[in-house]
Amino acid sequence: MWSKIAIVGALTMMGGVLYSSVVDNFAYVDRSLDVAMPRARRHVEQPSE
Repeated sequence: MWSKIAIVGALTMMGGVLYSSVVDNFAYVDRSLDVAMPRARRHVEQPSE
C-alpha cells in the first residue's frame, strides 16, 4: 500500500519537473524564433523614438 503511494508521489514529482522544464524549453524556443524568423522580427523592429 505505502509503496504504491511512494511510487505515485515520485512519479508526480518527476512529472512536475519534466513539465516545468518542457515549459522552459518552449519559452526558449519562442524567443529563438523571434530572432530567427524575419516574420516575427516585426515585433522587435518597432520605430524607436
